[in-house]
Amino acid sequence: MSPILVEPLSEQAYELLRQLEALHILRVLSNTEIAAPRKTSIASLIGTLSPKTSERMLKEVAEMRNEWEREF
Repeated sequence: MSPILVEPLSEQAYELLRQLEALHILRVLSNTEIAAPRKTSIASLIGTLSPKTSERMLKEVAEMRNEWEREF
């Protein structure tokens, strides 16, 4: 399941969350675990470039290859 953010409003509420964790009903994460970035799937990047931008990038890559293969 996807994580949700819960802010306990009292020490009793926090203790209740700890008890639920002990029963393996939920897991309490620390601030560092929450802030850790998740790895992005390559599939999620499909379609993020506009056709105009991708065309310009392909043209620049072709120019770089030509410059690299050029003999002096």
